[in-house]
Amino acid sequence: TGLEALEWIKQKVPETKVVIVTTFKRPGYFERAVKAGVDAYVLKERSIAELMQTLHTVLEGRKEYSPELMEVMMTHPNPLT
Repeated sequence: TGLEALEWIKQKVPETKVVIVTTFKRPGYFERAVKAGVDAYVLKERSIAELMQTLHTVLEGRKEYSPELMEVMMTHPNPLT
């Protein structure tokens, strides 16, 4: 899965920047990605301009997460734990 690939990449080459672009809004996936060190986790509904800004943000060494995912995480329990 994408999450397994993320975990493997961050274990083997931690300085690699990883951006997940997904349709998954479930809190468990997002939490697992953050725990594994994802640099950005954003939804596919973003515009090209927003996605380009996300890439610039990550290349500058900052993290970015879709606000919708933060809201879901705060209001729903993690189904993967």
